[in-house]
Amino acid sequence: TCVSLPSFAEDVLVTNTWQEANGDWNGDWSDKDHWTLGAVPTADQYVLFQADPGKNYTVTVNDDYTILNFELLKPSSSVVQTTFKGTGSLTTAGTSGYSYIRENHPVVFDGVDLTIGYYLSAYNNLTLTNGVTARVGTFLPWLRSPNVYVNDGCTLISEGGIRGSRSDMTVYAYEGSVVSIGTIYRYGDYTNPTRLVVDGGTVTLTGTSANDGGTLLLEDAADVRFGHTTITLGNLASRTPTSTGELIVSNSTLCATEVPTTDTYGDAAIWVGRYSQGILRIEGDSVVSNRVLVGGGNSSAHSANDYGVGAIYQRGGKLFPRRSPTSTSIYYGSSIGVAGHGYYELTDDAYCEFAYNASFGYVGSCVVMQYDGNVVMKNGTLYTGYFNYNGNHECTYYIRKGALDLGGNSCWLSYGSGTRTVLTLDGPEAKFSIRSSVSANQKNNNETVLNLNNGGELEAWFLSQKYSREVSSKEYPLVVNFNGGVLK
Repeated sequence: TCVSLPSFAEDVLVTNTWQEANGDWNGDWSDKDHWTLGAVPTADQYVLFQADPGKNYTVTVNDDYTILNFELLKPSSSVVQTTFKGTGSLTTAGTSGYSYIRENHPVVFDGVDLTIGYYLSAYNNLTLTNGVTARVGTFLPWLRSPNVYVNDGCTLISEGGIRGSRSDMTVYAYEGSVVSIGTIYRYGDYTNPTRLVVDGGTVTLTGTSANDGGTLLLEDAADVRFGHTTITLGNLASRTPTSTGELIVSNSTLCATEVPTTDTYGDAAIWVGRYSQGILRIEGDSVVSNRVLVGGGNSSAHSANDYGVGAIYQRGGKLFPRRSPTSTSIYYGSSIGVAGHGYYELTDDAYCEFAYNASFGYVGSCVVMQYDGNVVMKNGTLYTGYFNYNGNHECTYYIRKGALDLGGNSCWLSYGSGTRTVLTLDGPEAKFSIRSSVSANQKNNNETVLNLNNGGELEAWFLSQKYSREVSSKEYPLVVNFNGGVLK
């Protein structure tokens, strides 16, 4: 007896390859003689571009075409560049599989718009020029450190962002360009960085977490804005400080257009050194405005395991640490030394203005070195040593030139139990002023030391030790050391 077996339809990948026609590699997309199948590619065809003509060539695209995916083949010898030039567009219809830019085969889109719905795996450079709009689902750099150049008048949108794989990748946003990038992060266990260089362009970061172990460089950037976004510099789930993220803001503006709509800790912030190592550099005439969290992660229980090391180096410019608009709690504000260790250094007449509340050593420890700059608080309270859960909590605050101006706000030094604060004013240009009291040692087992050196000046209504009966000022002292300084 014969048994009828069911038939199985097998999906066959149909390829259509660009080829030389009439002795010329240059040609129009619509010319069927340039295609190996003798017809213009369709939405179900995988399109290959030859890479062995021995010279660069141009494909003219003056209409709108849809293909499955495409691949720029690796040349066998020298570098070959393919340019798509015209007024039309190319769109990939594939919802799986990759499009590829292979080794030694850079590509230029000159006036031709590009839409890739899924992944673009890049081994070499992609250049956008002459008003191109490129929409790429997700970039996947691979092996050869590719660059993406977004020139004047061009737009690059990648909601899926950049997954740094076995190489780094750099996106250059030049003056007059617009770039919108989702999440920028490492891929798998690879540690290669991704860089975003903003050279006069306007950039929007739309992802939920950016730059896990890479560098974001903003140089002479016209305007960099992000909405409900957290930029995380150094973030490893293993909580081992082996990954370093770095954000460099040089003569640029980096401002949050939105602030958190809910009280979620760390939501919509620049988080420097979360569970790992992070560096934020502010240089020149830059302006940075957002929630700023430096050194350590955070859990709802303020866990002592929330390690991390973060540092801000501010060489001039202005920093405006912000808070959640729906809560005045310090928990939802900005902090140096969130739960690990935070470092903040001001030089070159740097300026820092806290909108509401400041925490130097929230659960962790911190060092603030105010070599040349001013720190101002508009509203709220300055806290040092807010909590102590890791048993090694100290805040060191040093001012050599500049002012710590708290206005008519409040100040609590060594607020949390078991914390220690050392604040030093060193020199005639070092000032600490408050039109209220400087309060110290709110909880048990605290210590606060004020060093007034070489003309350093502290001006306050009065200094106060904790008023609770459970505290002995002998056991938990507030110490003022005079070495040529002034107390007003």
